[in-house]
Amino acid sequence: MEAGIDIGRQHRPGQIPQMLDAIDVGQSAGDQYAGHFDFLLSREKRDKLGGLKGGSKTSLPDRARHTGPAWGRKQEMPRILGLNPLAVLVAGLAFWMVGALWYGALFADLWFGLWGFVEADEARMEAVMAPAMTAGLIQCLLFAGFLATALKAVKAEGLTASIKWAVFFWAGFVLLAQAYGAIYALQPVLLLVLDASHTLVGFIVMSVLLSVMDSVAVKD
Repeated sequence: MEAGIDIGRQHRPGQIPQMLDAIDVGQSAGDQYAGHFDFLLSREKRDKLGGLKGGSKTSLPDRARHTGPAWGRKQEMPRILGLNPLAVLVAGLAFWMVGALWYGALFADLWFGLWGFVEADEARMEAVMAPAMTAGLIQCLLFAGFLATALKAVKAEGLTASIKWAVFFWAGFVLLAQAYGAIYALQPVLLLVLDASHTLVGFIVMSVLLSVMDSVAVKD
């Protein structure tokens, strides 16, 4: 006869006393404790544990990542006319900052002297500095947008190609347009060199940023 435990209770005649093996008792107790443990768990945790017990191949970190809040996911913006708006914005701001540095900290005195400005002109220019800087920023953003469109039209792929095409556009359109002042208005050639150098550096900086940031934070 196998070892067992007799459940102490009265039995009717002809009824065989139920014998429980020690292993069965242990398993029953374990199931009872597990039931109490499941009861104490929150509904969300029970669902996750239930998915794992049911043979789900997704681990808890993966499930949490898939069901996480929207603000924790990577946010992307759509392209506008095929362009990356963030890249255009950064490129335009960079061009504007190049101009502020060029005609401010670097060559302010030279630029004033070449134009023949006097102290009265300087005071008048300072009075309209804020709207002039705002208009200049808008102009730089438009420059960046048109340059990005032109680079896309010629399918300039890669940093080197973008810089080459930017220099080409600068020479064919910007430099020739700026040369009108030296040709017809008899402006000093050094002033043309100063202004043309500013736009050349600006176009190169914009082309680099437009190329590097083309695939940043956008949906392709």
